[in-house]
Amino acid sequence: MKITIIGGGGTLGSCTAYTLALMGLADEIVMLDKNRNLLQAHIMDINSAIVGVQNVNIYAGDDHDLDGSDIVIQVAGVALPATSTHEEMLHGNVLLGKEIIAKI
Repeated sequence: MKITIIGGGGTLGSCTAYTLALMGLADEIVMLDKNRNLLQAHIMDINSAIVGVQNVNIYAGDDHDLDGSDIVIQVAGVALPATSTHEEMLHGNVLLGKEIIAKI
């Protein structure tokens, strides 16, 4: 099974990937994020944590890697100060969600 996580460089996305990998719920996990450096760091950490436990291919992808995904998990969100309310983040996240849905 191929699972793609949009927003994989964030805390929620990387924790989701780790959980899926650890539980053996996917053969392939593709992680997408605009912050490629942070994304690669998370992928290295996850691969190190599951070595010898599960055999899953986890890698950083691009929009074209959405093709063939059995499941797409969207956890990406706009970056705002921690003091922002959910209402303040809503508008930006709606716009981001529309952009992501069009790609899926």
